[in-house]
Amino acid sequence: MELDSLINLLNNDKTVHGILVQLPLPKLLTSFLPYLEYHQ
Repeated sequence: MELDSLINLLNNDKTVHGILVQLPLPKLLTSFLPYLEYHQ
């Protein structure tokens, strides 16, 4: 999945986002989480 698509998914689906934040995330994705939280 492209990173843009994943960010879009996280921004629009709080359930998926909630699941993902419980998993060990790649460092790149983890660095985006504060950005996503800020914009929700």
